[in-house]
Amino acid sequence: MERNSGRRICILLAIVFLFNINVNAVEKGGGNGVSDILLHYTISAELSFASCMFFTIKKPEMPLAKKYIISASFASLAGLGKEMLDASRDEFDPADLGWDALGIGSGILIHWLLIDRTRQKGNLSFQFDDHSFSARFILNL
Repeated sequence: MERNSGRRICILLAIVFLFNINVNAVEKGGGNGVSDILLHYTISAELSFASCMFFTIKKPEMPLAKKYIISASFASLAGLGKEMLDASRDEFDPADLGWDALGIGSGILIHWLLIDRTRQKGNLSFQFDDHSFSARFILNL
């Protein structure tokens, strides 16, 4: 199997997985329960992943940081719009914004793992301790 076809299968599986979680959450009725959390998480992940793919295809020379910032901003606006709609119906939940942020981070991370990791020249490192998490990208020129 060619490497690109394996990558395409991984991308397709990631999209199907996120879409399946999203559909299951919608079927459970929404509201401020687990299904609402899943909706915020999966839609944010899907939007950030899809916008990263768009820029990868249309603007392959775009720097990673710019692509990720634009993709995160796009998905954040959608999450904020949903919370504004919820606020107008007295259903505002600030925790949903946190789930949006987690979904955005997940979508970008999935995109980086499947696509950009092999294209970029640098190292991405993660550090965990008891109370914090940090990530650092070092570009090798």
